[in-house]
Amino acid sequence: MEMSTTSRVLRLLGHLQARRSWAGTELAERLGVSPRTIRRDVDRLRELGYRIAAERGSAGGYRLEAGSDLPPLLFTEDEAVALALGLRIGAAHGAVLGMADLTVSVLSKLEQVLPPAARARLRATQAAVIGPGPVHSESAVSPETFATLALACRDGEVVAFVYEAASGARTERRVEPVALVPVDRRWYLLGWDLARDDWRTFRLDRIAEPIRTREFPSRHDAPGGDAAGFVTRQLARGASPQFAGVVRIAAPLGEVEARIGSYTSGLQADGDRHTLWRIRDDRLELLAGALTWLAWPFTVIEGDELQQFLRDFAARAGL
Repeated sequence: MEMSTTSRVLRLLGHLQARRSWAGTELAERLGVSPRTIRRDVDRLRELGYRIAAERGSAGGYRLEAGSDLPPLLFTEDEAVALALGLRIGAAHGAVLGMADLTVSVLSKLEQVLPPAARARLRATQAAVIGPGPVHSESAVSPETFATLALACRDGEVVAFVYEAASGARTERRVEPVALVPVDRRWYLLGWDLARDDWRTFRLDRIAEPIRTREFPSRHDAPGGDAAGFVTRQLARGASPQFAGVVRIAAPLGEVEARIGSYTSGLQADGDRHTLWRIRDDRLELLAGALTWLAWPFTVIEGDELQQFLRDFAARAGL
């Protein structure tokens, strides 16, 4: 059966992306068409924005080059599975510093078009690579949970899930999701709780068995149009963690924000050359561990328990 022009052009693009250069006769043989048809199809790709260099002569051929704009890319199923796996791991475990919103956006687009066979392979590969435990944090999120909620936020689709409160109580929730927001080392879901008729913030690591319901109510916008700001304020008004401290970092605010700004909301300029970092958690070892992210000298100026923990650690390490 003869291949349609669109299918043939897409296959040609796939070949051009697969290696640096191709002879025109080789492409014609691969696609079962004449060299003249290959030339016409190359012109079609150029009209779509792809820069394709042509070299004349017996050793000539075609080569896909970088352009000023990024054109659409084609991925094989293997490549799509690998890309989705990397995005799931990075998003769920906070591995992509400063790229939280972009990671969610790309993951949502990719998850939407993965065929069933690719999804099955992704689940199997993910289980083998990630294992049952978290990679970076005790509050790591299941990549399956993250992907489900990211798609639901994008589409405004109601999700049903079981939520475990800090007390250990488990309740069934139905929520119109609005945004996924990273704060400190955790991810939160901001959504309109349909049963409570109010905004609620949920820790993703406490969400179990999320299900997309295929219900699409009238969408609620984030309060004030700022989901991240609302979640941060809600958390600040909540119960205070057991331990807190203030760290003075020997670097200007801009440099510190570039390194750890996506993980914390507690940074404040202290003159032109220093930054104050207000940190809090229920475990001292996690506060101390957070300081290992710093690439500059620092001093703990508040937080007696944290100061003592660091002194004890240094003594045990012989420092």
